[in-house]
Amino acid sequence: MQFYLIGALIFLTTMLVFVFQNQQPVTVRFITWVSPQVSLALVVLLAACFGALIAFLVESFRNLKKMQLFRQKSSGGKNQPQESTRTKGSTGA
Repeated sequence: MQFYLIGALIFLTTMLVFVFQNQQPVTVRFITWVSPQVSLALVVLLAACFGALIAFLVESFRNLKKMQLFRQKSSGGKNQPQESTRTKGSTGA
């Protein structure tokens, strides 16, 4: 438990240093959209958060597919005869 607290304090300290050292105002342009001037630290932190969110969603989708495959394999012979009759019916038609 103390390791998590120490890690959180180190992370918070580095984030504060980053924010205080990157306060230059910047304008973000994306296709035709132009933002008002905001802090560079805010832009970088938002980009990192969106990147982490996208990585989380992709990994969650991958794990969901993996669990579905695992459940199908662990169910044993329950689904196998149904699949074999499906393939026989589709090749014979």
